[in-house]
Amino acid sequence: MHREGTTFEALISTDDGRQVVHDEPIAYVIMMIICLETLNQQLYSIGLVPLAMEVLFKLKELCSEPKRAITIIFITPVTVFLAYFKFRIFPLLGKKLPPGSLGLPLIGESISFVMAHKHDKTVDWIQKHVNKYGPVFKTSLMGSNAVFLTGQAGNRFISSGRDNGIASNQVGTAGGILGKHSIFELPGPRRKIVRGAIMNFLKPERIQRFVSVMDSLVQQEMFQELSVRDTVKMVTLIKKITFNVSCSLLFRLQESKEKDDLFKDFIVAIKGLWAIPLKFPGTAYQKALQARGRISRLLSKLIKGRKKEIDGGSKGSLDDNDLISCLLMLRDENGDPLLEEEIIGNVISVMIASHDTTYFGLYILLKARMDILPGLPEPSSDLKLQFISIVLATLVAVLGCFKFIVSPLLGKKLPPGSFGFPLIGESISFARAQTQDRTPEWILNRIKKYGPVFKTSIMGSKMVVLTGQAGNRFVFNGGDHGLSCNQPTSVVRVLGKYSLFEMSGSRHKLVRGAITNFLKPESIQRFLAKMDSLVQQQLLKELHGKDSIKIVPLMKKITFNITCSIFFGLPDGKEKDELLEDFSVTVKGVWAIPFNIPGTVFHRAMQARRRVCQLLSNLIMIRKKQEEEGTVDPNDDNIISSLLVLRDENGQPLLEEEILDVFLSLIMASHDTTAILLTLFIRHLSRDAEVSRKVVEEQNEVVKAMKTNGGKVTWSEIQMMRYTWSAAQELMRVNPPMLGSFRLVTKDITFDGYDIPKGWQIFWVAPGTHMDSNIFEDPEKFDPSRFENSSKSFPPYTYVPFGAGPRICAGVEFARVEALLIIHHLVTKYSWTEMIPDEPITREPMPYPAMGLPVKLYPKN
Repeated sequence: MHREGTTFEALISTDDGRQVVHDEPIAYVIMMIICLETLNQQLYSIGLVPLAMEVLFKLKELCSEPKRAITIIFITPVTVFLAYFKFRIFPLLGKKLPPGSLGLPLIGESISFVMAHKHDKTVDWIQKHVNKYGPVFKTSLMGSNAVFLTGQAGNRFISSGRDNGIASNQVGTAGGILGKHSIFELPGPRRKIVRGAIMNFLKPERIQRFVSVMDSLVQQEMFQELSVRDTVKMVTLIKKITFNVSCSLLFRLQESKEKDDLFKDFIVAIKGLWAIPLKFPGTAYQKALQARGRISRLLSKLIKGRKKEIDGGSKGSLDDNDLISCLLMLRDENGDPLLEEEIIGNVISVMIASHDTTYFGLYILLKARMDILPGLPEPSSDLKLQFISIVLATLVAVLGCFKFIVSPLLGKKLPPGSFGFPLIGESISFARAQTQDRTPEWILNRIKKYGPVFKTSIMGSKMVVLTGQAGNRFVFNGGDHGLSCNQPTSVVRVLGKYSLFEMSGSRHKLVRGAITNFLKPESIQRFLAKMDSLVQQQLLKELHGKDSIKIVPLMKKITFNITCSIFFGLPDGKEKDELLEDFSVTVKGVWAIPFNIPGTVFHRAMQARRRVCQLLSNLIMIRKKQEEEGTVDPNDDNIISSLLVLRDENGQPLLEEEILDVFLSLIMASHDTTAILLTLFIRHLSRDAEVSRKVVEEQNEVVKAMKTNGGKVTWSEIQMMRYTWSAAQELMRVNPPMLGSFRLVTKDITFDGYDIPKGWQIFWVAPGTHMDSNIFEDPEKFDPSRFENSSKSFPPYTYVPFGAGPRICAGVEFARVEALLIIHHLVTKYSWTEMIPDEPITREPMPYPAMGLPVKLYPKN
């Protein structure tokens, strides 16, 4: 990769092995990296992939013009700010937080705090906030939201030792330097045992016995350090004296060279406590760990020596015993001694505790009383500190990604595949495939290269794509195998936390059972005549007198009206029209960035959701009243009644909020998928003369059969439409309405011999089996005859347009009947031709003709 002018030229290998040069504007590359790193996997979902990437492609076009490049770069901080608001500020709305200020986005109040800390004005900084906000206030420091507790009640809350939701939680560097067995990390009984031994060793009665030894050591150290000097740096002097006294009394370390080497290593190790935890040669943390290793080897040598003395029966007098000996003689509740690693970790912890606090106290005393050290400099007004803070924050973010994302993967047997470019991954090629409806090809190219299980990185999320029968079974079998339905925040907010997509366990089983019972074939037969009448009314209303129409909005409107009438008993009229308008706005919020700010798509969606819920709530209220008064028409059965009479294992009815969320998810599921199927079916009939001829012939036969029952479509006529439904099934095989969906890995799991780490995504996709030549012969060919022979069945978990297993779509039969009725009345009353013959398909994330599929209508006699 090299830079030239205002562009980057990158040599990229394509899926078929060719190498091409991509010429990308610098501003576009900068913004792509920053946006993806900022948003990370928080915005990742099947719906946001094309949305986010489409925005970036548009910006790329702008960036291609050098005059606009600088402008676009300035857009990037706005993106960062909005992401910060979404993920750091938005979750706090609605909570009663302490008073205070979170400061600037990302930076918070870090700069003022660091400057106060540097100039020893931290107490003033805190007191100023206490005076302004009170003893409890919020702030944001070093990228973390924090609450300061400054009063007696706060001290008691922190120090009480009760299980109050607070943990010691030492930073990662402290764990590396002190060890996982240090007194700062030990929990429960183990901590109590070790702390008791240390307190016993340091109790006043014991200290009295070696006060004279301490006095002698202090005099010796001071004489040695000051006898040949007329000036001295007090910080260095006090550090060395306190360290040497600790080593002599706590560990009986007398040899001067060993003590000097230990002091040097100890100073280096302490610096690592607050370093960035990256084990790279030359970093402070790497140096600290190396120093810690040398300290451990010396302490190990001392431990072995003390152990040999104890085993030989030479424990010495109490004055001769040191901390190492005390810990060696300690036994836990099972009578077992401490491990050598535990002793080393606690010895190092005591060294830090006894060294840093003592030297600092002496330094403050000397400074206050003797004024030896020069005055501290006044704060500078230049911008160096701010600039360095921003640079360091960026460096921490990048290196943190390596530390916490790449390092945990070492040693695991991950699936084959490629993560693509750093941060960007394979997002660009995936998004292009999405917008061009070539996602199945994108997936199949990787299957050929890596196999049915492969890893990738899209929109900042590491994931494993499962494409075969075994992968489908693993996702759909419903067992507790470390996967959960991870719906994006926008989906949960718009459809509700009680929607069918979020429910799990017994609650999901209960509600799903009621819906399945309402939509079973026997139930559908009861309202088939009503559905047929609704389809004819809607087609007549929308198509009468028109010679052209857009099929996409037509199919959406018809399927929505049928759903509302059958599911909720809502008649045609103003209410249904308003509900469709509001629901169309609500649906757009499912794939929107969840910023509930006036003017945003998500805000409008949430307002529309409230209106939809209000209307549905009124329907529930009316139905409840009818149930109580016994005035329900037996022939007017709907899903509202099915859910109102439902009772859980405790005999309690569903909450109204639960029913409303279920309604929204039902409308969503029954509306889009059927509308997509019908749209693509109509498109295919206009392009495939042979399939169109067979469908029309079959439907004409149905018309003849209808004459025996008054011209009405009955269940027997529906069953006659075998070829029509076979064509629809083949269409869903080639171009499934839902390409796939995601599962979040909630614990480290293994599949097909590969390790899949916790926190990754599982992306199951239908094309993996739908386009497999071992399952479907000549899969590229459109052949409805695959599904005509009822005796021929495909292996389970291979044909999955409606899912499979316990979460297979409950409305499959309803969707089949609805689609067949609409197709029947369309092909028997109209023919049509596309007005845009080469109109492409795009995914939003479901596949739709990009222009809405306008057609020219030709009514039949």
